[in-house]
Amino acid sequence: MQKSTFGALLIVVSACGSVHRTSGLGSIAKLQALPGSAVDDDLASKVMGTYAVRTRLATIQKLPILGNTSSLSSTYSLASIVRSGEGLAITERACHIDITSSSPVLQTVPDALTQSIEVQTAPFRIWQEANTVAFAKDPVAVALGAKLIDAEKEALPTTIDDARVWDQDADGHPGVTVKVSGKLVTGEIYLVQRLKNSWNGSLDASGVLSGLYKDQGEQSIIDASSAILKGKVAITVDPDASKSNVLFARLKGDYDCEKLLAETGLLFPK
Repeated sequence: MQKSTFGALLIVVSACGSVHRTSGLGSIAKLQALPGSAVDDDLASKVMGTYAVRTRLATIQKLPILGNTSSLSSTYSLASIVRSGEGLAITERACHIDITSSSPVLQTVPDALTQSIEVQTAPFRIWQEANTVAFAKDPVAVALGAKLIDAEKEALPTTIDDARVWDQDADGHPGVTVKVSGKLVTGEIYLVQRLKNSWNGSLDASGVLSGLYKDQGEQSIIDASSAILKGKVAITVDPDASKSNVLFARLKGDYDCEKLLAETGLLFPK
């Protein structure tokens, strides 16, 4: 099983978000022993609403000839935090992924891939911790580019003729497609992934939610447009944990992905 090739897939894992499907809200009951599983109305009112969410995953890739190169994947999503029983749930729709790298190889994740992921819902825990309001979204596995019965434990497909593989982004290729371009190599990678990540952070005095992002996903490259893109490239998460993070921007009015992307610079100024 490959962790990533040219960083594209580990990056996509971060971008798409490992949140639970709407039908899985029963899993919230399993979290009752954890802080923030039950939330009083006063605390809930501080975070309920609609948001733009940016998650970032920083990685280091060891490429042939080039050596270690850094990469940063930024995913932009629309989300809402609502009541779910005694606790809260977050519903999220991924819209766009940007990838920057010190490598001369450009990685592009088409919006068709990002937006092909179903709207997902996960438990969103929030609780008072001394003088801090803390929050967490716990890891739940979701399959991308393959139809798995058990997204948490089932082995990912490794070949294109595996019956579980499907063209999720509807581009005519198996699995999902990541595009690669540069002087060293240009082409496409076709893969399947197990998305799995978590967030934890806090609510600051101005009402902004922010924190750290942790990726636990994996991928399997099932084909590529050239032999070089099928090869393994060692990738690790940047040891500086602060570089992998999540940031919320509260929204007013109706938003779709098009409007979110048009206002990204305003919502998340550099």
